[in-house]
Amino acid sequence: MAARKRVSIQDVAARAGVSAATVSRVLNNDSRVAPATRTKVLAAVKATGYQIPRPAGNDARRIGVVLATEESVYYMALATAIRVAMRARGYQVIFGSLARGLDAPQDVLDTFYECKVGGVILIACGYDAIKAHLAPAVEHVWIDCNDAEPGHPGVCAIQSDHYYSGRLAGQELLRAGKTKPVVLTHASVSHRARDRWRGLAEEFASAGIELAQERILATRGVGDQVSESREALRYAAAKGIVFDSVWAIADERTLGAYHALDILGLGIPGDVGLIGFDGISPAVRSLLSITSIAQNVELLAAEASDVLDALMEGREPAARRVVVPTSVLPGRTL
Repeated sequence: MAARKRVSIQDVAARAGVSAATVSRVLNNDSRVAPATRTKVLAAVKATGYQIPRPAGNDARRIGVVLATEESVYYMALATAIRVAMRARGYQVIFGSLARGLDAPQDVLDTFYECKVGGVILIACGYDAIKAHLAPAVEHVWIDCNDAEPGHPGVCAIQSDHYYSGRLAGQELLRAGKTKPVVLTHASVSHRARDRWRGLAEEFASAGIELAQERILATRGVGDQVSESREALRYAAAKGIVFDSVWAIADERTLGAYHALDILGLGIPGDVGLIGFDGISPAVRSLLSITSIAQNVELLAAEASDVLDALMEGREPAARRVVVPTSVLPGRTL
């Protein structure tokens, strides 16, 4: 049987109807290439099975980590866990932050590419807004991708099991006899947020209780999460929304809810039960002992590191989409 011919850059060019030089510019992430041409070339790369060579200057033992926000205790803990996990694998880790919109994602990525990183982990970043800026020769892994649905062919994604997190929260609330919850979350609806709500709603539905959409209290993210969540819950109470429990998505929102219930003079858990999400903040874990659905930061970091390590070494990872279990962190608020 004849050996299969190795696909060349000229084959890709012929398939895309462009010059080999244009293909090279696309693969080197040249910003002068028109988006339509870039899309056409990348489609040809995929169709022909062309193996993109790693640029000679890239450092296979250096990675970049893009952190979408520095205001989340969870994401900061995740970044630290990634540094530990990747250093244990022999990698140097450099960080870039999108905090408060001071830098655009493509600017941070361009800086990483100039530093010749061999791979990038993106934490809580979108895909659609930056996919045209991704260097094809550099491997990318997302944790908590904001806009790509699970299974998107262009995204290697790591995340917690958000649907089961909703089921777990529902089980804990029902076990405590709480049947009228409200959910404190972010107004930007991601597939992860939808999965959490779906899991909660389906757990209550299995007990014969229907949860209305008005029970979702969404904050806009224009201020800090603690203050926004505190005021959102106070506003809900002033509007006359009856609730006997709160599920606050993210430790910072949990703290805001705790403050709001104290201001409203409601006892915890007697009058209103409180359950959080993430379970990372020292205040949640120890000081206030808030019941929470805990994300496994160390396992998320390890899975992301394993996937990126495999891709950078030219191996196919065990899975390009990894879902990590969550667990109940018992406390005194439910």
